Amino acid sequence: MSNASEAGGASPLTFLVGLALSFGAILGLFLAANAHDPAMAGHGYLFVAFCTLGVFWMVKRHYDQAGEATQTEEGVGYNNAVVKAGCIASLFWGVVGLLAGL
Repeated sequence: MSNASEAGGASPLTFLVGLALSFGAILGLFLAANAHDPAMAGHGYLFVAFCTLGVFWMVKRHYDQAGEATQTEEGVGYNNAVVKAGCIASLFWGVVGLLAGL
């Protein structure tokens, strides 16, 4: 399977999400700069870090090859990479939620 740059580029939704993440990083920077207490500044820096990581992840995903779809007996193809990424993200978010409750 060819990568996205050879297949005609990214979809408009990808650009929209990238723009939203970039805007979120700038918003987090303003939040950190204008915070009145260290906890709010920390959350602003955290927002900047995750939005920036999201932009880098989108660029990496754009230039990497997509996960290969596997064929079942019925001929239906499933992309296991998406399911695996969703499971990892759910596990991470669950751990974060549990740690936030401590």
